Amino acid sequence: MWPLLVRNILFPAHEALLRRPTLPILRRLAEEAPRSDDYIKRYQAQQIAALVQHARAAVPYWRDKSRPANPPPTSGHALPQNTLPILTRAEIHLHREAMRWPDAPGKLIRHTSSGTTDDNLIFYLDRQRQAWDRALRIRALARLGVQVGEKQLHFWPKFDAGGSLGLLKDTARLVRDRLFNEPVFELRPLTSERMDAALAFLDKYRPGIIVGYPSWLFALAQRRLLHSRGGHATLMPRYILSTGELLYDFQRQAIESAFGARVVEEYGLHDVGLIASEDAAGSWVVNWQHIVVEVLRDGRPARPGEMGEIVVTNLHSHVMPFIRYATGDIVTVPSAAGAIAPAGPPTLMRIEGRASDVLVTTDGRLHSNRELVDALVRDTGVTEFSLHQTAPDRILCMTIRDGGWIGQEGRVTELLRSMLGRSLQVTWKIGGAFRPLKSSKRRYVCSPVAQTLLAHDRESGMFLSRAWPQRVLDAA
Repeated sequence: MWPLLVRNILFPAHEALLRRPTLPILRRLAEEAPRSDDYIKRYQAQQIAALVQHARAAVPYWRDKSRPANPPPTSGHALPQNTLPILTRAEIHLHREAMRWPDAPGKLIRHTSSGTTDDNLIFYLDRQRQAWDRALRIRALARLGVQVGEKQLHFWPKFDAGGSLGLLKDTARLVRDRLFNEPVFELRPLTSERMDAALAFLDKYRPGIIVGYPSWLFALAQRRLLHSRGGHATLMPRYILSTGELLYDFQRQAIESAFGARVVEEYGLHDVGLIASEDAAGSWVVNWQHIVVEVLRDGRPARPGEMGEIVVTNLHSHVMPFIRYATGDIVTVPSAAGAIAPAGPPTLMRIEGRASDVLVTTDGRLHSNRELVDALVRDTGVTEFSLHQTAPDRILCMTIRDGGWIGQEGRVTELLRSMLGRSLQVTWKIGGAFRPLKSSKRRYVCSPVAQTLLAHDRESGMFLSRAWPQRVLDAA
């Protein structure tokens, strides 16, 4: 009865109170018939043309742009090359206020992203943008059989608003989350006591789905497996939704083993919204009604088999247009044709991580971060490490004294050289623990070398924390 009350009364009333058009968007998404590849491209071209026209008419930053060409509404290409500049985080840091629509109607929301590397971005959005993100998440969960009002448990950071008004907002948010069966459990700091409390709450609450960062879910899984020896609670979730961070295979295996549920992934960014969600068949379905995705290398489309940066346009970002925005995230374009099925929606390749997560071989080739990290964990059984590549032929291995690579240095060095080149120079730094990021996420690889080769942002990626490794404390 309670899920029905949430779905039919509380949720619609809440969205109406906020003047957020989530329900009309949901109905549109539910009623939409399967579309051809040609239809999707025409739709996106028309939407981009309208967005660019609005941006140049209403937003000071885009009004001052010198390139006059607009994408033709009937073009077979979603976003023609060489007609619009690529937008970077560095550009937003410099010109954020000029990028805002000064006469935007309705509520203007100032938001801060919570990135993996603590290189957070301040930007603006409105209720419509919020509604699209919310509706697309609801639709993705519905594909898995999870409906609005069913119990969800979110392992997210909580950021206090501050002040008397902020306290009131935080309290209202807490009450809303519990009423809607979507409580949030803050795990920071990731202590044993905090994780035990989270697991106790999980077993008592018994959600249908758990949502969280992979590193948080992995830490909880390790804690559960340590104490339960593989046993589960009497009623486990149907799905674990991993989002906000790169998910490695070793993490997926541990999480599924500990919680007895399948892990599915979601890919999105605070600044541009929900980009793609994994469906029951394992495909990452792109939200083409909301997001246009390009994969670029040095400003051109990446070739088959080549790594490239994901560049996106949010079709509903009118308050602060995100047009051809370089996300900093990397994928490998499939070697064979067929990344987009002719009879189905666009799909996205599996994320390789941020540009600085990719590695470079000694002869200058790019190498998958996923492949190397999973191989290291599989062969050594160790997850407490971080690799810092300072040059194509140099890597610093950071690990800890208790539970790290002590005694396996030769094995690790040989594995790294077998993948990255025999001339690779490997140095070591041993410490007591890793310095936590503000987000409490984890970085297993940091390569400023790959960042320089792959990222379109040549400024903020290098001078802010996107190109910094996770530091080890009390190093010898």
